[in-house]
This record gives sequence, structure tokens and C-alpha cells, in this order.
Amino acid sequence: MPAKKKALQTSAHLKKWSTANKPMLNARLQRAGDMIQEEFLEAFRRLADQ
Repeated sequence: MPAKKKALQTSAHLKKWSTANKPMLNARLQRAGDMIQEEFLEAFRRLADQ
């Protein structure tokens, strides 16, 4: 079952990578969330001003 072994290796690699890069990934998610929130607030302000 080489495919299963390969899948497990890939999974372990991704787990290691995501753990190592967690601060960067969290920071990006936070920034994206902040940007989306500001877009929504801006849109609601425009609606309220009409």
C-alpha cells in the first residue's frame, strides 16, 4: 500500500508545516477578517446615508 504510506507522509508533512507557520497563517486570517469587517461597515454606512 504505497499510496496509503504516501498519503500519511503528506499528512504528517502538512501538519508539521501548518504548526510551524501557525503564527503567520493566523496573522493573515486576522488581517483578512479585519478587511472584510471594514468592507461590511463601510457598506452599511453607505446604506444608512442614503
